[in-house]
Amino acid sequence: MPKDTHTEVTTQSWPSRLGGAFKGILFGFVLLGIGIWVLFANEGRAVRRARALTEGAGIVLPVSSDRVDPAYDGRLVHLSGQAQTSDVLRDDTFGIAVGAIHLQRSVEMYQWRELSDSSTRTKLGGGTETTTTYSYAKEWAPSVLDSKGFKQPEGHQNPDQMIFKDTRTSARNVSIGPFRLSPGLINSMTRFEPQPVATLARLPPDLRWRAQLFDGGVYVGRSPSSPEIGDLRVSFKIVRPALVSVVAQQIGSGLGPYRTSNGGSIELLSHGAVAAGAMFEGAKQANRVTTWILRLLGFLLITFGIKRFFRPLSVMADVVPAVGRFVQAATGMVAYLLAAVLTLSVVAVAWLYHRPALAVTLLVLAGVALAASAVGIAKVLKRNRQRAPAPEPAQ
Repeated sequence: MPKDTHTEVTTQSWPSRLGGAFKGILFGFVLLGIGIWVLFANEGRAVRRARALTEGAGIVLPVSSDRVDPAYDGRLVHLSGQAQTSDVLRDDTFGIAVGAIHLQRSVEMYQWRELSDSSTRTKLGGGTETTTTYSYAKEWAPSVLDSKGFKQPEGHQNPDQMIFKDTRTSARNVSIGPFRLSPGLINSMTRFEPQPVATLARLPPDLRWRAQLFDGGVYVGRSPSSPEIGDLRVSFKIVRPALVSVVAQQIGSGLGPYRTSNGGSIELLSHGAVAAGAMFEGAKQANRVTTWILRLLGFLLITFGIKRFFRPLSVMADVVPAVGRFVQAATGMVAYLLAAVLTLSVVAVAWLYHRPALAVTLLVLAGVALAASAVGIAKVLKRNRQRAPAPEPAQ
C-alpha cells in the first residue's frame, strides 16, 4: 500500500537566519523573566502549603459521620463515611438517568491527522535546507482537527464540527450522613467507571437510523469494524456513591475549605477509609511533587531563554557547518550550566524570604556550580582549539 505523504523542501539564507537569531533574543528575555518568576513564586507557594498542612495536621479532630456535633463548628475535622446523593443525573439525548456523583459523556470522531517530520541541513555559507515530509493517517480524536490548514487538504477533509459534544454533569447535593459536601470536595471524587447505554430511543430520528449500540456506548456510522471519516464514538462514565474520607472545616452541617493562619486552604478527600495522618502525608507528597515539577519548568524556561542569547553566535559560525555545530554544542552546554546556576540562585533568594536557614547553603552550592562551570568551559575551549575542524566541501 503506497504511503500517503507529501514532501516540501525549503531554504533559508544565512542573513535571514542571522536576523531571526537576533530577533529571538527578545523572546529569550521573555522566557528568562517567566522562568525566574515561576521559580520565585513556586518556592513561596511550596512553603505556604507545607506550613498550612503542618498546622492542619496538628489541629485536626476526628468526628463521627453519624451526627453533627455543634461543639466542632468552625473546627478542622476528619471523618469517613459513604458519600451519597439523591440527585439523578441525566443525559436526555441518550436516555441516561442515573443516581451518581458525576456523569461524563465523551465523544470521539474518526478523522484525518497530519503528521510532519523535518530534517535540516546546514550548507557551506550558513544557509539551511529543510526537508519536511507530511504524512496523513486516520485516527479517533476527541476534538475537531482542522483540515483546512493541512499542507495537502485535498483528499483529507475532516468535518467542521461534531454533532455531539463532551459534557459533564455533577450532583449538587452530596452528603456523608448529615454532612453536606462542598463543590470542591464533590469535584475531588474522580473514580470514574463505565456507564453502559441501554437504548437509542431518544436519539433524533435523522441520527437513529445510522446509530447502534457498541461496546457499551453508541456508534454513529455504518460499521464499527470499518470506520469512515466523520464516524462518532460516544461513551459514558460515572462516579458512583462510595466510601470516602474527608478533612475539612465543619460549617454548621456542611464541610468546606478550612483557612489556616497563613491564609492557606485545607480541603482533602480520599477514597476509602483513610486516617487523617495518611491524608496529610499524601497532601505533603503532592506538594513536593508539584514543587519539583515547577522547579524543572523554571529551569527549562531559563535554559531556553539563555540559548536564545547564544543563538546568533552559532548562526554566525555556521558559515562553516562543522564550526557551527561545535559552537552550538558548546553554547548549549554553557546555557545549561548557567541556567543551573541561575536556578539555584533564584531559589536561594526566594528562600531568604521563606527559609533563611537553608538559603546560605544553597548559595554556596550555586557558587560551587558556577566555579565548576567556568573550569569545565575553559577545558572544552582549550581542547577544541587544539583540533580545528576541517571545512566541509561545498554542496
